[in-house]
Amino acid sequence: MNGSSRLFSFFWVMVLLLGLSACSEPYEGFSSFDEEGYYRLNALGDGPELKNVAYAEWSVALGLLREANKSYQSGFGVEVSDQDYWVKNDGLRNALLHLRAGDSVSYLIPFSAIKEGVFDEFSNDGVKVNDTVMMNIELKVELTMDSLAYANYLHELEIERQARASFQLKTYLEEKGLIEKYNFYQGTYWRFLDSIPEGENIQYGEEIAVKLKGSFLDGKVFDSAKDSSEYIYFPLGKAGQVVRGIELILPKMSIGERTEVICPSYLAFGNQGSTTGLVPGRTPVMFEVELINLEELLKQ
Repeated sequence: MNGSSRLFSFFWVMVLLLGLSACSEPYEGFSSFDEEGYYRLNALGDGPELKNVAYAEWSVALGLLREANKSYQSGFGVEVSDQDYWVKNDGLRNALLHLRAGDSVSYLIPFSAIKEGVFDEFSNDGVKVNDTVMMNIELKVELTMDSLAYANYLHELEIERQARASFQLKTYLEEKGLIEKYNFYQGTYWRFLDSIPEGENIQYGEEIAVKLKGSFLDGKVFDSAKDSSEYIYFPLGKAGQVVRGIELILPKMSIGERTEVICPSYLAFGNQGSTTGLVPGRTPVMFEVELINLEELLKQ
């Protein structure tokens, strides 16, 4: 091989080496996703891609590439349609949308790719706009589009059921000529069984004793407190002690007073019915509610 041929070969070898060097990634173990960002997949999830879900939770850790001891942890949930509120780099935004639930990924990006004000605690700690930030992300998906649509369908269906139950109860009372005897409040029909008391209403947080008699609209009793051992004791306002329809009316009552409360099913035992099995699901019920004087009761 003559000198000119050797020089020619050397020239192309150098071009090839320079080309390979230019194509290699500057950060070991990281691959580029655009001209200014790099990523490394740490753990592979098997859930749906972020672009196919409606809601996601992020666990984010930020750290400076030049100063490993600077870090900031954050976790937040976000509607995926709004997920770009904290990212302004299109390449990073597109990369995030291809993550799957369970993925753990590290990104190397300029801090300028993160929108101002999102990580103030981190950015106020001596971080420069042109700093390279390592962002470690773990992704948890809560709802897929299909399950969100199904949840919305169930919500709309429940609203429709409640409206139907309210209409049926109102129609029943009108047909029986009873509608004028009751007050209406947030779905319940109620009335005083004694003369309207002059005492003050009980206050939220006040300990009360409640005596109940539950019956169907035809008068058949399904539950009745026989003595004080079967009364219900709880501070007013504590949820879940009585059915929702009674919860709504208790603040209107005074000690010693009796009221009658008619509840549509969704303010009583719902679609499933009572835990005792005595009241079927989607059944309106009636309660006689008496507020017992707790102080007098304790003296007995």
